Amino acid sequence: MNKLEMIRGAINFVVTLGVGNIVSDALKKIQPTQAEGVLRKFTTKVGGLAIGFYAADKVGDYVDKGWLKMTKQKEDSEIETKVTDKIIEDEA
Repeated sequence: MNKLEMIRGAINFVVTLGVGNIVSDALKKIQPTQAEGVLRKFTTKVGGLAIGFYAADKVGDYVDKGWLKMTKQKEDSEIETKVTDKIIEDEA
């Protein structure tokens, strides 16, 4: 695993934790004790967990796609520079 892959993994981990914390804090405003009955309390908690996991997953995917796009552009730029340098070298 190269350094960029390690950085990518770390960024995804931090973003996922952050989104999970934000969603968790937001869902604390909806207390299961406000729901009537055991079934409603249980489903409120489960629904909150599902929303948290979904949001963290989607934001993680979004950040990962951005990271891949950025590194691809960097790699393409480096390849273009090498090709240009080779052409200039061949012409000299």
